[in-house]
Amino acid sequence: MKIIQVNGGDDISDDLKVRPGIEIIFYHYEYGVYEGNGESLVLKNGKWGYVNLGHCSCYDFRDNLDESHPKHAQPQDIMKKGSTDIFDFVTWCLWIGYELGMFEKPGDYVKPWYPSYRMEVV
Repeated sequence: MKIIQVNGGDDISDDLKVRPGIEIIFYHYEYGVYEGNGESLVLKNGKWGYVNLGHCSCYDFRDNLDESHPKHAQPQDIMKKGSTDIFDFVTWCLWIGYELGMFEKPGDYVKPWYPSYRMEVV
């Protein structure tokens, strides 16, 4: 499993290591007082998906990941259907993945200013 934390935030990599079916996850997450906010690009069971990690105190981000059912063959497919925020996050992940040797060059997508990243292989 590859865990790539994008743009700092809070480190939740220990919680991600035991998520069933996840092969690669790019994520950004920040804890709040009674909630958390974040987003992730996940390769789970051979398919890519965008998973919002936001939650209130009633549940936590792990529920969002465990209940997700990615359905896209390529991360670029997500960009066609998402909002500007999703497009930006996936673009960051594609360029970071390219620098790490995980993806081919992202083609015509403009290389954004993107944040720092940290990768852990489990």
